[in-house]
Amino acid sequence: MACCGKKRRAAAARKQMTEQYHLTKYRKIKGKDPALLNDRILIDYHKTLHIIYAGSAASKPNSKSLVNSIVDLHTKFVNEMLKRGIKHNTPLKKI
Repeated sequence: MACCGKKRRAAAARKQMTEQYHLTKYRKIKGKDPALLNDRILIDYHKTLHIIYAGSAASKPNSKSLVNSIVDLHTKFVNEMLKRGIKHNTPLKKI
């Protein structure tokens, strides 16, 4: 039984570290103006927003404001991608 408890604690610690990492990445991206980024960075940040969205929407059902903020930021990045002629086929939904 002690083994299972250690595994659960380790899994919980990994999950918490991942959530903190995603929140840090979100804050970094939030401070960026998409119009000032080159295409590669713009697309990379866009992909990161999808990863953060998937983690936030799935892991924290009470994080409605965070998920909606991610969607708003995603929309801002998508609008810039479309201005540059970069295709986008993966919309995100607000909660």
